[in-house]
Amino acid sequence: MSRIISYWQAPVLQEERNRGQRRGKVRELTMSALLACLAALLQSAGGLLPGIGYLVSPFATLPVGLAALSSLKSGVFTYVIAAGLLVLLQPAELFIFPFTTGLLGLALGYALSRSLRRISTVLAGGTALFSGIMLLLTVIRFPLFGTDTAASVPLFLGLGVFSFLYAWLWAEIILLFHVRLPSSFS
Repeated sequence: MSRIISYWQAPVLQEERNRGQRRGKVRELTMSALLACLAALLQSAGGLLPGIGYLVSPFATLPVGLAALSSLKSGVFTYVIAAGLLVLLQPAELFIFPFTTGLLGLALGYALSRSLRRISTVLAGGTALFSGIMLLLTVIRFPLFGTDTAASVPLFLGLGVFSFLYAWLWAEIILLFHVRLPSSFS
């Protein structure tokens, strides 16, 4: 039991990053733009490659998360540019990206950059994802996951559990990629 508690309470990033170290603005914009292109391509895969593309499109969370982990400004830039590119590539995905995969990546990357504990990071990401899904389902009335927009307690509970488990999975994936990528990248 103590191992489980220590897992959730331990700081997520063990190494101390040089927060004072500044990259050049051109380099930061270039990396953000490349990550935005990657996010837009991954998100649009669902519409461009029916079938297998739906398995690829959730990976749009990763570039946004890595950019936001680098800096909040880079994350927001990547998020906005990716949404703009989706208008050109696959306009139907514009409902999904800003409220689900993109928002989750932005929330997780920022939470991870603040070196929050794992539980706080997952709660931040899960809350952002759940809020985005609820906004899509109840306000915009966009049928997500094949569900109708009828509000029900089991639907809310199921989506809540899904949001937090999914955020936990993506927090671990973003951390895995962050550790594996060269420090000059992120």
